[in-house]
Amino acid sequence: MKKLLFITLSILLSQKILATPRISEKLTKDMFTTLSFYYCQNGVLDDIKRHKKALLSNQIVLEQNEFNNTFAKSVFEMEKEITKIDPNFDFKTYNKKSKQICVNKAKKMSPQNVLDVIKNYQSQVKITRYYPVLETLLMFYPDYQKYPKKEFLDHYYYKYTSDPKTAKGINFSIKIPNTWKARDGNHPNVVKKFTNENGRGLISFVITIKNYPLSEFQKEGITNELFLELLKSEDIFNTFISSKEKYIDSGSLGIANLPAIWLKTSLKTQKMRTEIEADNIHYIIIYKDKIIDLFASVPVSINNIKFTDKFSKYEPLFDLIVNSLVINDLYK
Repeated sequence: MKKLLFITLSILLSQKILATPRISEKLTKDMFTTLSFYYCQNGVLDDIKRHKKALLSNQIVLEQNEFNNTFAKSVFEMEKEITKIDPNFDFKTYNKKSKQICVNKAKKMSPQNVLDVIKNYQSQVKITRYYPVLETLLMFYPDYQKYPKKEFLDHYYYKYTSDPKTAKGINFSIKIPNTWKARDGNHPNVVKKFTNENGRGLISFVITIKNYPLSEFQKEGITNELFLELLKSEDIFNTFISSKEKYIDSGSLGIANLPAIWLKTSLKTQKMRTEIEADNIHYIIIYKDKIIDLFASVPVSINNIKFTDKFSKYEPLFDLIVNSLVINDLYK
């Protein structure tokens, strides 16, 4: 059965079902891979219901309805997006050819084997994050587009566990939404960077760990109040964040009974001919002789063109991510 499953997956993911339009964007390819899976699955299940007798019909209807009720909205949004790119794209033909190829393969299998393949694949999509189907379905789910925190609250996240070698000896874990892709840091002290929209978006969450040399922090019993007081010093403020960032607001942060604060800033940067303005939040935690900086950034304009999405839309998600932080050595 596993062999049959991998045959089915290879058909879907090799993109041989039908050539996509002449669009080079990787996201568009992910969209077509996901649509192919969706059309193919429905075609096979519909064919079983029509031709493979009634014993499995109720079970098939349940499997099909469960998946479609969850993700049909995502498929609709993807189809809308593709229509914007190519208004003349023929979804009817694409759907038909996708289904036909998979149905032809499925005819060589028993109905129960086909259903097992579908169920196993759905399980992989939901549980093991088979890339890129789940991420793409979640990314286009309307509720998650409107309220990013709901993806996390619906348990669509994975656990990132640090490598103590790159995290200055700190063994920690943190939960990250499924649609945020991890990359290694390319700057000193950056442990990991996560980016939304399958790693192709503009919104980022960065984990930085620094050694701190400040004598004020060497004393035991430092409180959040003292932390915030020290932050008023320009020299100490610039120790935590870039001198280019503009202070907006700050406050104490309750996490694992460690000295911690949150700090909001804004930042204007220029890369080549592109000017970017972003709203940011630092979640700064003191642990032993280290400063852990969990930094989230949301661009609000590029070249003076304002975005409709605001920082406030993502702030609840950032709080949820930070609240999931577990420093394992604290519990030994």
